[in-house]
Amino acid sequence: MSIPGSQTPQAILSSSNSFRIHYVPRPPAVQADAALAGIRLRNNGEFLEGTETGTIRSLKGFQREYHKVPNRLSDSAGGWCNRLLADTVAEELQTLYQHTREVLGLKRKDLRKEEDTLDAPAFRYIVETGQNPEEPSEYYITRRLELRQGWPAHREALEQLFNDEFQQLVVEFESMEDSFDDLVDRLEETRLLSYVLNRLPPAPWKPWPA
Repeated sequence: MSIPGSQTPQAILSSSNSFRIHYVPRPPAVQADAALAGIRLRNNGEFLEGTETGTIRSLKGFQREYHKVPNRLSDSAGGWCNRLLADTVAEELQTLYQHTREVLGLKRKDLRKEEDTLDAPAFRYIVETGQNPEEPSEYYITRRLELRQGWPAHREALEQLFNDEFQQLVVEFESMEDSFDDLVDRLEETRLLSYVLNRLPPAPWKPWPA
């Protein structure tokens, strides 16, 4: 309209009974794909995860004149990797602790740092180390980020803290009626699995066997 200024639309209705103003039909029901209709899953947790590997020989504390690189998997070799990596993990967690306080504006009482864990109101960060199960001469460092309720309010801060540190999303299931192989078969039937895999970003990691 050519009349300047804001307009205030109004409706004045009067009736002794209920009446219809406008009918909005229900949207048509979406038919579930038959291959997915029978899948019943109940997850009890999810987290982001990234794994770094490297040669044990390259670790600080490895002495070439005294130490030998293991050629098989063992609990003792795994414990040795943990000891060699202990200072690295401690330094990493201390740095993350300081950055988290600065970026999220937290007080010391808001954070709890342990040997391999940093707990914050918006997340829990866990570091695990050991001997690479695929290559005995290598170590691994697995970093896990569990997001807590309300984390979207700190999305930008979390991206600043962790950037591209994680390569995969892990979902843990409490119960699954189908076996893993049956589930993969169902997903492959709908081409959903290949759709997801083709859209994963390239990364220098490969999945480990469960």
